[in-house]
Amino acid sequence: MEERYIYRPLDRDNGEIRLVKLEMSANDDDISCELLTVPLASAPPYEALSYTWGSPLNKHKILIDGKPFQVTGNLFAALQHLRYPTSLRENVPIRHQEAHRLLWIDAICINQEDIDERNFQVRLMWHIYATAGQVSVWLGEEADDSAVAMEMIRLLAKNYDMQMTKTVERFRKERDLARDVESMRLSGTPEGEASSQAVTEEKDMAQQPLPAQGVKNEDQGSGAKKQAHAIMMFDRPIITTSPFSMASQESTTRHLAKPSEGEGSNSASRPRRHSEPSTTEKLNLSIRSEEENTYAPMHLLLMLHGSSFGDHTNPQDPPEWVAVQKLLERPWWRRVWVIQEVAASREHPVWVGCGESWLPWDAFMEAALGIENMKGHPFFERVNRLGEGTKWILDKATLKVAPDARQERGDNWGRLLNYLHLTRSYSATDPRDKLFALLGLVPRLSIIPDYKEPVEQVFGNLVKESIRANNSLMMLILQRKPRQLALPSWVPDLSTEIDGELFNGGCPMGFYSADGNSWHNMGIGTVLCRLVEDDPPNQLTVTGFIYDKPLVLAETWASGKDERQSSASKVIQDYSKLLEETDAEHFPRKSGNHRQECFWRTLIWNATEGDRYPAPDAYEAFFQRFKGGNDILINLSNAPTDAADQQKIAPIDEARDFYNALVKHALNRRFFITARGNLGSGPADMREGDHICVLLGSKVPVILRDVEGRPGYYEYVGHAYVHGIMHGEALAALDLEADTDRDGSRRIGIRPMCLV
Repeated sequence: MEERYIYRPLDRDNGEIRLVKLEMSANDDDISCELLTVPLASAPPYEALSYTWGSPLNKHKILIDGKPFQVTGNLFAALQHLRYPTSLRENVPIRHQEAHRLLWIDAICINQEDIDERNFQVRLMWHIYATAGQVSVWLGEEADDSAVAMEMIRLLAKNYDMQMTKTVERFRKERDLARDVESMRLSGTPEGEASSQAVTEEKDMAQQPLPAQGVKNEDQGSGAKKQAHAIMMFDRPIITTSPFSMASQESTTRHLAKPSEGEGSNSASRPRRHSEPSTTEKLNLSIRSEEENTYAPMHLLLMLHGSSFGDHTNPQDPPEWVAVQKLLERPWWRRVWVIQEVAASREHPVWVGCGESWLPWDAFMEAALGIENMKGHPFFERVNRLGEGTKWILDKATLKVAPDARQERGDNWGRLLNYLHLTRSYSATDPRDKLFALLGLVPRLSIIPDYKEPVEQVFGNLVKESIRANNSLMMLILQRKPRQLALPSWVPDLSTEIDGELFNGGCPMGFYSADGNSWHNMGIGTVLCRLVEDDPPNQLTVTGFIYDKPLVLAETWASGKDERQSSASKVIQDYSKLLEETDAEHFPRKSGNHRQECFWRTLIWNATEGDRYPAPDAYEAFFQRFKGGNDILINLSNAPTDAADQQKIAPIDEARDFYNALVKHALNRRFFITARGNLGSGPADMREGDHICVLLGSKVPVILRDVEGRPGYYEYVGHAYVHGIMHGEALAALDLEADTDRDGSRRIGIRPMCLV
């Protein structure tokens, strides 16, 4: 039997890490490496590998210091490609001159059998990726037309970048014209009025495609482009401009489809044949058109052939887009560790490889933003059916450009809560990594990664540590069903990969203060939430009071994407009927316009999709249209065909905003009416007999359920929105006691409640 490689212990006090020295080779010899031990603070330039381990059953042998070492098949493939002297970078062959590559690879550089070493190295993970001169992402071997997909990503990114350049140029022109007008107005010259007219005309032009300006000065526009990128990242708009009329559409299509010298006809009137250009070739045509100062809108480029998205009669998705979908469905995108690995490389390049093809990270980000802009446009109905791959890119891109929590003061526990929300649909081989993989993003927390602790203890400690550190029950809102682990009801099961829509946030935490801690108008001193240190491991003692019970519960709005828009009106109609019947029987004085406003604000938790609070008054008009069964405002799959239709959907942006808020906050939730007459929205599994409670440390009301035979003990069901008590108003319903607690603040009529 061959002698296997034996690790030498690392010097933790000196911050040591290991690096893999990979020998470059173009032949089929064994993969040969050396393992170097260096202090991280003085490590030579290296690149960090980001990849998925793959099946542990598929092992391959490599050599480390001449001794055999087993790695998974996916890592073996990555090493094979990384050692090749040549690769394709942005579709250009590049030859590497080095005799070796210096890499950090977790499966090799960490002794996975030494738990103490794993704990120590995991704490260094952010610094390891932040220190690396480059992060190399390995998506896997070439398969499912991945080379085509990589070229599509490159061309989509280039097209998006050109549109951004034109957008920045328009912004700059409008700004300069506005400054000129203001200057002339102040000087009192007659040219001011003419310049004002020029500004108006320029703004009108901003709504139409402009010829490319041939902007080549990157330094001049880099700041503005970065700002525009940030706008796209954090407030991504949906394209709602109407498509061109059929006449102009055909004219533009004929112009773009004009055969080039040496090429066949690109007629859009017949199905694509093998001799016709693919979607990638059409995008290349877009680039060439841009370079010739001919603007070619993206949706027209993709309509040129029967295989593209503009042809609603073609039942098959174009193969180029299917290839993109397959690429974005690869396991790497959903691996929770890669978020930190990409986000840490703020100052260094990230390259993404699949087979022989490599692209910079920015290409994926820009392609994703371009695809996101297409979503919602009638011509791109199918884009919405090609997977949610852009989400995985933009999640990571958002954190990569977000302010570094390590350099800023603020609520890192709140940041961790947001990241845990963001990653509930991500995967991890070890469930504890669903938490540990995020700790590098939020330093200065009291949670220390320890793989010796059972999963149940790790997740329970997350809740208790957050209470101990900031007197908050915020982590309770992570609790969701389904659950895989046998956990107390108050402990979130992070091991479950919950779809983002099933795990809708429904809770813009920063706006609410149901426990009164941010509500100062009543002059009531509230008692802070405190951790009861001697609680048993499976118990959490909280302090609060029962405010009400649900009187009537509606059915949960559970709907798939295909029928969701059509079901929205019916759901509102059903809820409205339930409200009218209940009010007529129990609360006859509560009817009227104010009741209707309470109703629609309850359904959307009084917030927009982007968690702006309160929701704008204009939403009421769209609520009434939904209630009346008028679906045309959200029917995004049918393009307007005449002026009458254009007028009907003129406010489609605002209607979509209301609809998106409704989906975010009402989907997979239950509308209810309380015994006091309050309207609310709660978890799907709440039921009659449950308690609507206000707990100190919780910014939102919670739903608790009695534990049979154990008075004072409750199961935590979930959090809720109850209109009228979201800012401490429920405290007014309690009698104030005369005595004070040990801290001298006034005690409210509250009591301990044990969650199990």
